[in-house]
Amino acid sequence: MFPLYLRLTLKFFIISFVIGCGSSNWKQFHADGQNQGNISVNTLKTLTPKWNAPINVGQVSYSSPVIDDDGTIYIGTVDGVLVAVDKKGSIKWRFETSTQSRLNFINPTIVSSAAIGMNNDIYFIVSFMTPSSSDDVHDIRSALVHLNNDGTLACSYTLDVRPLHLPSWTTSSPKIVHLNSKDFILIANQGILYVFDSNCQLITQQDNLNCSGGVNAGTPTTLDYDKLSEFYNGPYIFQSWHNMNDASYWIDPSIAVVTKIGNEELSKPIVIVATNKCGLQAWDWTPPPNPSLHLKWNRSGDENTFYSSPAVSTAGELILGFREGYLVSKDVMTGNDNWLFKIPSQEPVLASTSFYAGSLHIFAVSLNNIYVVDNNKVLLNSFHLPGETVSSPAISYDRVYVSSKGGFHSLATDLSTIASEAFPGGMSSPAIDKDGSIYFVSSDGRLMAYKGP
Repeated sequence: MFPLYLRLTLKFFIISFVIGCGSSNWKQFHADGQNQGNISVNTLKTLTPKWNAPINVGQVSYSSPVIDDDGTIYIGTVDGVLVAVDKKGSIKWRFETSTQSRLNFINPTIVSSAAIGMNNDIYFIVSFMTPSSSDDVHDIRSALVHLNNDGTLACSYTLDVRPLHLPSWTTSSPKIVHLNSKDFILIANQGILYVFDSNCQLITQQDNLNCSGGVNAGTPTTLDYDKLSEFYNGPYIFQSWHNMNDASYWIDPSIAVVTKIGNEELSKPIVIVATNKCGLQAWDWTPPPNPSLHLKWNRSGDENTFYSSPAVSTAGELILGFREGYLVSKDVMTGNDNWLFKIPSQEPVLASTSFYAGSLHIFAVSLNNIYVVDNNKVLLNSFHLPGETVSSPAISYDRVYVSSKGGFHSLATDLSTIASEAFPGGMSSPAIDKDGSIYFVSSDGRLMAYKGP
């Protein structure tokens, strides 16, 4: 039998003309709107540094690098700073949200990834305290911020206050859809789905909350903001995996936006929303001039369940990970289950899954392991990672990249060989540029870069 790598390569060439071959750039969390986590480029087996030294960007939590057309890398810090680094390894600018009088944010933090628009403008989410500065859940808010490509403020929008049993901030990443030469930014916040234009104007809004647990489900009405900051700074999360009672601080899933299945462009993009404790929903979005959101299907969830961000393959297969140690495959059009796969380690699966070449084998990361599974839930191989992680894997034609507390790792697509660099990580997910360069952020705030072919 052929080795897995050869089978993957052969299968890719057979069907690539039918379903495409994955993302062409890495402009938002997990590469694209569908969270496929792969890019159609070759990369090197070795981890050869691209710069003379790593770039100190500041403390980073889940925020993962995104890359614009010019090769500039953007990353958000827990101190509320968005940092732009050019492809040669020099800092272009830092945008400090705490010093902007137009924003008036107290103790701002950027937890999630930014997203890049058509003109290389940048969109990101900031969470912050309101002037009352108490520990009440409604005194922590989130806002969408839009920057021009030169690092100047274009506009912002503060998200709505939620009902008493839900937080009014989100740690999910914004997603961008390009339609009719315009940017539309989509965000989910604890049951509300927002669609904005590039001027931060609200185009469509839908309260999609459907908690099976009722009003007692969701995050408590009071919490410790200092503990929240500690959690998002990095080390605390790995302790919390062993203390499920602290799950209220876990990351919110980012949405997936499906605009194409196979070779067919969808007239109405499908928006997939996973909400911790509340379940999974799909919405048909009708773009302007008559924008609207209509429920396509709904699968309610248990009040104790936490999810990865949904990932949708080029062929329309939806994969979702669970805290309970499962992967589920669904039909994105109907929400019906294809299969359910139990991770052998029975560890939480909250990192987003990735697809080789956009639709082939599925790569899933649990707390200490990475797995490759085929479309019939057959486990093809696994690798035990040296150190815990919540980092989502990034995939090229040649390699699989993932960050853990034990370092940054480059694996063959059959998980048989590994090259590692001993930098502490495990929170921020790697990104791959269209020239094959690899970027990731260590947990001590250094942006690392590795050469492409």
